[in-house]
Amino acid sequence: MTATNYLNHFKIASRNIGSRLSSKTVAPIRDIILELTTSNPEVDIWMIQEIRLYNQLQLQQLKNTLKSKNIMVIMHHYSDLTAFIVFSPYQELKFDLLELTNEEIINVAHRVSSLSIRLFSGESVLLLNFYLPSGNYNAQKTIMESVSAQLSNLQKKNERYLILGGDYNHVLDPQKDVLVPKDRVLAPIYRPEKDIIEFMTQFIEKFQLQDGFRLKNPTRVEPTNQQGPDMIQRRLDRFYFSLNLNSKFHGYSLLQENRCISTHVTISMLFRINKKSPLTVGPSRFCLSRTLLGDSDFMQYLNRPISSSNRSGFQLWDFQMNYIRQQVGIFKRALRTIRNHSQNEIAPSVSVGAEDHDWTLEKKLKFRLRGPDLQEYIINMVSASGQQLTTTEDMLQEATCFYKQLFSSMPSHRIQYDFISSFEPTLNLLEQNKLEAPFTENELYQQLQQIKKYTATGLDGISYYGLVSLWETLGPSLTMAANYILETGTLPLSMQKVIIRLIKKSPKSAGTIGDFRPISVTTCALRLLSSCFETRLKSSATTLIDAAQTGFIQGRSIDNTINMVGMVMTELTKPSTDIDDYACFVALDFHKAFDSVSHDYLNELLAHINCGHRARNFLMAITTQQTAQVTINNCLGEEFVLNSGTRQGNPVSPFLFILSLETLLSKINQNLEGASFLGHRFRLAYAAYADDVIIFCKNQQDQQRLLQLLETFGQDSGLVINKHKSKIFYYRTPPLEKILPFPAQCLDLESFSYLGIPMKEADENYDPWKKKLRDLLAQIYLAPTSDLSIMVTIKLMNVFIFSQLYYMDLHSPISAAAIKEIYKKIQGCLPFRIAIDRLLTPKHLGGFGLINIASQVKGKRGKQIYHLFTHSHDPLVRAFKFKLQLTINEVLQPFIKQDSSLEGTSIFPWFRFLCDIKPLCPLGKKQFQQRVFSKLSKSALSWLKAWFDITSYHGPYIYETISHMSGQEYESLFEEDFTYILQHVEGVDGKALTEGSFHHLSQKLSSKLPIIPKGWSSNTELQFITSLQWKRFWSRLSDLQTENLGSLQTYHLFVLGYYSHYPFYKPVSSTSSNRSSATFFLGNIAREALSQVENNQEASQNSEDVVTNQSTHIPSCRFCQMDASDHIGHHAFECQDTLSLWPFGQFPQRSYSFVIGNSQNTDEQYFLINKYLGVLLNQVKRRQR
Repeated sequence: MTATNYLNHFKIASRNIGSRLSSKTVAPIRDIILELTTSNPEVDIWMIQEIRLYNQLQLQQLKNTLKSKNIMVIMHHYSDLTAFIVFSPYQELKFDLLELTNEEIINVAHRVSSLSIRLFSGESVLLLNFYLPSGNYNAQKTIMESVSAQLSNLQKKNERYLILGGDYNHVLDPQKDVLVPKDRVLAPIYRPEKDIIEFMTQFIEKFQLQDGFRLKNPTRVEPTNQQGPDMIQRRLDRFYFSLNLNSKFHGYSLLQENRCISTHVTISMLFRINKKSPLTVGPSRFCLSRTLLGDSDFMQYLNRPISSSNRSGFQLWDFQMNYIRQQVGIFKRALRTIRNHSQNEIAPSVSVGAEDHDWTLEKKLKFRLRGPDLQEYIINMVSASGQQLTTTEDMLQEATCFYKQLFSSMPSHRIQYDFISSFEPTLNLLEQNKLEAPFTENELYQQLQQIKKYTATGLDGISYYGLVSLWETLGPSLTMAANYILETGTLPLSMQKVIIRLIKKSPKSAGTIGDFRPISVTTCALRLLSSCFETRLKSSATTLIDAAQTGFIQGRSIDNTINMVGMVMTELTKPSTDIDDYACFVALDFHKAFDSVSHDYLNELLAHINCGHRARNFLMAITTQQTAQVTINNCLGEEFVLNSGTRQGNPVSPFLFILSLETLLSKINQNLEGASFLGHRFRLAYAAYADDVIIFCKNQQDQQRLLQLLETFGQDSGLVINKHKSKIFYYRTPPLEKILPFPAQCLDLESFSYLGIPMKEADENYDPWKKKLRDLLAQIYLAPTSDLSIMVTIKLMNVFIFSQLYYMDLHSPISAAAIKEIYKKIQGCLPFRIAIDRLLTPKHLGGFGLINIASQVKGKRGKQIYHLFTHSHDPLVRAFKFKLQLTINEVLQPFIKQDSSLEGTSIFPWFRFLCDIKPLCPLGKKQFQQRVFSKLSKSALSWLKAWFDITSYHGPYIYETISHMSGQEYESLFEEDFTYILQHVEGVDGKALTEGSFHHLSQKLSSKLPIIPKGWSSNTELQFITSLQWKRFWSRLSDLQTENLGSLQTYHLFVLGYYSHYPFYKPVSSTSSNRSSATFFLGNIAREALSQVENNQEASQNSEDVVTNQSTHIPSCRFCQMDASDHIGHHAFECQDTLSLWPFGQFPQRSYSFVIGNSQNTDEQYFLINKYLGVLLNQVKRRQR
């Protein structure tokens, strides 16, 4: 469906979900609804049948959780078996929901529900959702008679169009609605079924309805209840609608499904609302799709060599871009011709007009958590004058005018910029030459291999995947074009166009142009060149940008900025700290920061830092040689020149921006006193992460100087301060006299956050994790995982949930109790109660690979201490070393006697403390360590404890632990690196310490032993399986699931023993544990094995795969009736009635040793065993019911 059709059509779908819901959670139903809605976003309204809830609280939970995803559940009572689901991002262009009075609501026996809507074209439509009782035709007739009577009364008062859908649980035509296998005979139809068929026929005639499927397929047999190829199948799910809607009816279809939810299929109908779409939507931009890129013949055709003898500079590149577009167009037209003339639709479905999505597992999980992109089309906007704009043309004009003005700054032609002339850092000769060097084809290709491929394409339609596939042809010409840019400072025509796409910042915002985030999309080829140049710039960035700026600089961390700001604020807010009344900090907000940088200012700055001519050509070309068009609903606005700003989305842009900003920050550092802390030993004038800047003012003079600097800088660089969003925070009550024109307030550390982190340190009365933990637990609970394999669920937790922990932990360490709560909540998301140690065990050892949070955060914490030895250029590192040394000095002061006859002081250096060396004093090592710990903040304490847990000192013995140092030597403790000491310190792997020693500690500290499931060794065939054999077996299973996580889950869980209990086996005694497993998975000696487990107290307390029973009685097999054999071992390996399910025939023989712990099987055999176990367990489960 095209975008225009989508916005002009109304689609309704019906689905029986066959729900089997536990009374404790609504997760399975929630996840089914999420899957249906996100997999079929073009459906506006869903009719859902057989939705089973157990109380009104569950219904409210279901409504609330789906409401957060913009999905509306219309269901009045938990006992209703039908519900309407409304998920229509552009509902206001299609229909309104009408409120029904009590007299108008049709709800019969909780099996029929109603919904009223008014289409955008004016028609009122009543929708009825049916779920009639299965097999009880008398009850069906009674319900339909009641519906008929209510409808008759309702239509007399206010006639409406009708749409009826759902699961009727009977056929209308026994000949056309039933599919009978060749070896089966259809049973005769008796009176009750004949009666409901006759009544339904009369009902349809009475209300002038027609069958949506039969209207398009008068004789076709297409069952909707598909129970299997050997079963009789019926068309039980149907749609009916009023004859008056016939002109709007546009089709009936079955929707594709990602997984089997129930035996029913999903049926849908499409209605056209108006002949013309209410919103103009243009065609999709040209894109060389992934589907075409996967066609080897077409790629070989496009990769044919093209003569380049008469083409130089940009000519060859621009020619190739036009050539590819032409060839794709020819292919597209040919494909359409084939389709139009093919009755059997033999042509493949190839997408050549729309961008493809790179559906990696991470992206699928992200899509599942966050749903589809609801910002694809913009349906309204508020103009600057407050007028509501509802047409694409008006919105495009408003946006174009705004951005044309934003980027229209005129050249200043200033002779000298004071901020630039006083800027001291410059490039050295080696760095200049590196930037000036010509591009090579190999350099570009290596960079292309490292780039994330799934990004939007520019107007040329060539993605990163396209560049890889066509590199044989495009590589040489792109290299030639890149070097021509270096020489001339101009861009090829195909790289000069920029698309500005608008994305609404918040669904709740008013919709003014300022409420949209502009995304500048350039061609992937230009982004590749920029990325390659940005790689060259990385080494120069640390030379040019001060350490107080941590944004976009390799080797610098946002955490250091946060910790430094927190350290300063904590000290200055103490009542005992003596500060000026005007002492404060200013949180700056730049107006349209990246879009406002003056090109003249940037060009002058690049020349000032000794950036060579060729490098400057390239940087200014990608910044100044481009024009832009705003795109709204696939329509392009007027083209305009980009006279200011750096392009967001271009890899070099962040560096160019922070370089421009650095001239201001350098001037602030030179002219402001800033904040003094740690006994006036350290001074901090500013802290910055990209454009998130905090300026520290010591007094009134600092504020006056800052005001002047900001005004002058805005005039010179174009970076103007937003006076309404910038704020001043005073450490004490704000003074009456106001100097800076920003809103002012007194700092409250508990409510103030910087870069998303609360600045108040945790104490007995304040826990910054309280709100965060509540949010994380809610995310885990609401994550739609009930249909995912366990390994995929664990990956979701590792990637999307745990990643939110680490950032905050460095500043406010997470507690063991909080980690335990997170694990407990994750356990609740899984189909079995799996012990934490098994979840944490690596996949190649039989576990599930859940990250050990405690180990992972320990590595990140310990790395902060590692930087004390290696990162003395960082202001936070120097400050922390000084603070640690002061603490050590304070603890040892009573025990170190200072010699007044000598210059300097006697101390125990901080690095010896970190090497776990005991000072020469009466205190024991642990006692000394604890006294130091007691004087530090919780975050610093967590870093040190992690450091001591990870590292161990193996250097020479230190006899004289107390050193006498001169003043200069003492200063060097904080200003110099001490990397030489690290050669004597080892990490958890027993190797010399490096930064990598702190990475992936969850893996490094995980169990190295394979899981050996209890019980199998009691079988005579399996008692000699060694630990090494188990390790090889688990490793094979893990390797086979690398591409498709959880594809062997049934096999994996079977070996671990999770199929020995309910719902596969009922407890054999009324006194058995609630955790349910009655028998274990052994064969001939099941009784003896069970008795052995019962006597094992540890197993009954700690193992979730076996739960003991007070009774050793095992029932007879439900298949072959063998005594005491109703357990999974018998059914899988011994029962003759299940032997027919074994996929290998006579060989290999169905045996324990072939399935359990066997690493010698082929890949195919592993998957066949997994399939066999799945079918077997379904049979067992069905028998238990």
